Amino acid sequence: MVSPWKGTRNRHLEYIHIEMDLGKLENVRVPASLTRRAEILVDDSTEPLPFSESLKWNEEGLIPAIVQDAENGDVLMMAWMDEPALRDTLASGQTHFFSRSRRSHWHKGATSGHVQHVESIWLDCDGDVILIKARQVGGACHEGYRSCFFRRVGDGGHLEFAAEPVFDAGAVYGRAQRPDADSVPAADGLESSAG
Repeated sequence: MVSPWKGTRNRHLEYIHIEMDLGKLENVRVPASLTRRAEILVDDSTEPLPFSESLKWNEEGLIPAIVQDAENGDVLMMAWMDEPALRDTLASGQTHFFSRSRRSHWHKGATSGHVQHVESIWLDCDGDVILIKARQVGGACHEGYRSCFFRRVGDGGHLEFAAEPVFDAGAVYGRAQRPDADSVPAADGLESSAG
């Protein structure tokens, strides 16, 4: 069986790179036996992930995950993952996270349809941050923007909007207006940095 995932480990450079070769999956019919095997190996397995010894989870069993646009390098969002979310991400090829405020898992785009197709997963040199390079469908931000980083600190310390919304968050999530991210529970499980 040819796996769509390629992984390398290099202790000298102190990083891990896992890459999904999407070309092996597109327009290919995968027999159910292979699909079940993949689920057993990644999703339902109690075996540690091959690179898990290199991960440094925080005291809550979480690790921050930064999602970056695979095409242009823009940072799209940051969210938290626990091991089941990472396993679901590896198994499905789309991002899954853990909501600290709700204490539950969520699939990015389950509500909005704005999923993230994972192209590769990287670990930093300390193993305490995951970088996911993905192809974003629609916007990553629950407030309607392509990136959660749509505000910048301008002259005098004032916040400036540096982007335009790419979708109507009210129409997608059923809200009349854009919420204050610090006071309203976010859609798709996204949390504000204060969460």
